[in-house]
Amino acid sequence: MQKEIYFRIIELENHQVLLQKSWNEDDDKPSLIFTFNLKSCCINKTHSFTNEISRDKVFDTFTDEQAQNMIDSTSKLFD
Repeated sequence: MQKEIYFRIIELENHQVLLQKSWNEDDDKPSLIFTFNLKSCCINKTHSFTNEISRDKVFDTFTDEQAQNMIDSTSKLFD
């Protein structure tokens, strides 16, 4: 039996991003929660998917560049 991986940490130069497989109970769909700290705030972004296969593909292939882009776009909300 293969171990299921539910968490992944992306290490960037100035940040860490935690990816967590989850289930969004609001819309009853599989989701990913992206968590990172920004300007002393803990940011959680949840993205829902139509199925677990789609969610797992993003979980497995999410890149450092995509993580940095997410942080950069969120950071603009604090300016």
